[in-house]
Amino acid sequence: QGRLLLRVLDKVLFNSGSAEILADGRKVLDQLLASLQDTQFDILVEGHTDNVAIGARLRSRYASNWELSCNRATSVIAYLERTGGIAPARMAAMCHSKYRPVGANASAADRQQNRRVTIVLTPAGSFKR
Repeated sequence: QGRLLLRVLDKVLFNSGSAEILADGRKVLDQLLASLQDTQFDILVEGHTDNVAIGARLRSRYASNWELSCNRATSVIAYLERTGGIAPARMAAMCHSKYRPVGANASAADRQQNRRVTIVLTPAGSFKR
């Protein structure tokens, strides 16, 4: 469909319940930067979570999985812009919360698959109306 999807599990990018990119996550994004800079594709960053509700400890920061997935997507976008100099007009964030799982959420391994950020490369001009 003219798109390329790169799936990065949350444990690579973030601590549990956090949207702050880890040092190892920055290394992964740094490896992608040259490819992202040298292409004309637009970049959609999608945030996903599992179906476990945000616990009381985190509710003051993220009211729900919607907020967590959005904050994670926008953290990646901010990093790509700040560190890689990628034009903001080429990027967009999308938040899916728990509603687009790739695993059944029936086990810890399934839930781990669902906690992810997906970087989608789409044809240039995809975000224009």
